[in-house]
Amino acid sequence: MKKTIITLIIASAYVVFVFASGFTVIQKDGIQTTQKDIDMSTTPVKLSVTGTPLGDVSIAHDGRDISADSSFRDSYTNMSLPKGEIKPGTIFTKRAYLRKSDGSKGNLEMIFAMIKQKKGYYPAGGDWEYISISPEKNTNYKVHPNGMLPQKVDNDARGKITFCGDCHKKASGSDFVFTN
Repeated sequence: MKKTIITLIIASAYVVFVFASGFTVIQKDGIQTTQKDIDMSTTPVKLSVTGTPLGDVSIAHDGRDISADSSFRDSYTNMSLPKGEIKPGTIFTKRAYLRKSDGSKGNLEMIFAMIKQKKGYYPAGGDWEYISISPEKNTNYKVHPNGMLPQKVDNDARGKITFCGDCHKKASGSDFVFTN
């Protein structure tokens, strides 16, 4: 009985520590990413990309037909430019902007994120968790440069999103990442 209580106290203290510190935790379904993790994905990979260098689609989501030539994409990571095998916990974010008629970068339209999960999480999607974040007026982008992380893993805006995995298969030779 005493051992059980001590074990529960230690486990509870660990959970409180992890929650309060914002550390990434490995759970049975994969790596649980926090808002702090997404906020720290700010190391530039490629900026102001337009056209096909990062694939032939850009923001062609939600039924919109937006070509890579009609947008700009800025991609970032939480690592110092990973080389070789991408490790679980690595995050890539892409901020997509519409291209104005004068050729300059317009408003932020969408933010996408990919979190490398442990092997077996989602083999058809390269073991990545895919996230789609809509820009919100109330978000402080100086504090949350990649928007607000959806908390719910629903395989629609966050999780094993088939639409994302199917497109990223085109980059299967570089671990499903177009910027590699």
